[in-house]
Amino acid sequence: MFDVPEMSRTLGLHLVSSRVAWDTVPHTPRQSTFLYDQRELPYGVVHFSTMADAAAFFSARRVEAEPGSILLVSDWNETEIRFPEGLSVFGFSDSIGALHNRVEAFLRQPYEESASRQFSRFWSEINSNNNLTNDDIREAFNQLPGIEGPFAQICTVVFDSTEPSRIPYALVMEHLLALLPHSFGVIRDNEIIIMISYQERRFDYPYDLDAITKVLEKYNGYMGIGNGTRDLSALPLLHTLIRHTVRLALQIRVGQETRIFTLERLGMYLTIDLAARGFKAFTGSDGLLYLAHPAITFLTRYDEEKDSNLRLTLYFYLLSDKSIAETAKRMHMHRNTVMYKIRKVTEMCRLDLDNPHLCERLLFSCQLARYFEEINRSKKILPPTNTAN
Repeated sequence: MFDVPEMSRTLGLHLVSSRVAWDTVPHTPRQSTFLYDQRELPYGVVHFSTMADAAAFFSARRVEAEPGSILLVSDWNETEIRFPEGLSVFGFSDSIGALHNRVEAFLRQPYEESASRQFSRFWSEINSNNNLTNDDIREAFNQLPGIEGPFAQICTVVFDSTEPSRIPYALVMEHLLALLPHSFGVIRDNEIIIMISYQERRFDYPYDLDAITKVLEKYNGYMGIGNGTRDLSALPLLHTLIRHTVRLALQIRVGQETRIFTLERLGMYLTIDLAARGFKAFTGSDGLLYLAHPAITFLTRYDEEKDSNLRLTLYFYLLSDKSIAETAKRMHMHRNTVMYKIRKVTEMCRLDLDNPHLCERLLFSCQLARYFEEINRSKKILPPTNTAN
């Protein structure tokens, strides 16, 4: 039988087996524990007796391979297994001598770091090194392959799953990067972080959102798209904001029909959440709703007593730029019903909805009331988002 450990020693490699911890191989403790912590393939060789073993191992785990890692499979056959990037696969269909020569030739090739690994290193560096200047970050940014321009936008993808270890993070990231031009991705703590580079300042999201949604639906994921910036030192902050925005959107059940949330669409709720934290720290109270317009407080109590939806009707009316037709469409109501409810609100509360400043205040108060109600379903403000990367 072919002596895999012996060939590894001959080539100066370390070896990990799916079945045996080779005591004769240097640094065995690190390599044998890899199979249990499922984090990263060590530099060296991974050996499986059959392709079925390899397929089962990689389909059930999210792993990353260090550059130069090698997979040896005794019972080799062609397969569509998605192996980790950086992992080279060699079968035993060759003679021992030919296989030895192929592996040795591979190890002598100059190594070119992949785009994903370069971005992974870039992301880790800007999140951990506080001594980096803007010029340092810009220089590292410009060295990433395929950079389109000076602007960058951060997206985050999270999953609603009780078994995060079963999510094919690398495969999902591959699909999303193919739909987002000039993008880079990295996987951190059950989250996919994507950076998009672009040339000129823009204020929209020129991506195929329908195609992205299909990918997210397949794996029960949610995506947050942050704002772009030229200030690359702000990327960790923007990541924290958009990650918390997605978490907040799911908590207060905003946009239940969508899987893509943008900072622009949900920025007001994020602002309210941050204000709520400051309000409680400053006053020692959760009475954030006292900042709302009194009419909204009155309508909230009225709706509870009468089992009506006047406040919600007013909210969609203001959100729709006071369009009766659009409000009726959003609320699945007849136009006459909307007109009746708005007239009732203005008469009961004596509101002049032709006053733009009042309308702005009322709209904000409706959002504040919704935040207050949804957060207090669990009787607490959301805890701070973990900013570790």
